[in-house]
Amino acid sequence: MAGKSKYIAIFSEDIWKEHQVTLSNLSSDRVNAAKEVMVNGMSPSDVAKKYNRSRQWLTEVLSKVYSKIHETPPVGWERVNVIVPPELAKSIRAMADKALKHTKKNI
Repeated sequence: MAGKSKYIAIFSEDIWKEHQVTLSNLSSDRVNAAKEVMVNGMSPSDVAKKYNRSRQWLTEVLSKVYSKIHETPPVGWERVNVIVPPELAKSIRAMADKALKHTKKNI
């Protein structure tokens, strides 16, 4: 990992706990290693050494965890499937994307 990782201490403990179900299909080593970096602020190099893994392994873990958390709708949101004409579909998707981006800024 050349340079500083963009994943260091990016989530609070509360956000992390909120997404435990999202991460439940990952091994405990992966989740724990990601938490060390993303919540506790440890250096990725130190975490990779601690788990006796390569930095590449940890980079892949961090990327996967970050994606899973950001792809998960916020708590309390509902998934809605609608059937609309094509001219409305584009604007509805745009509204959903805008709302999600606005919400994810707070993570």
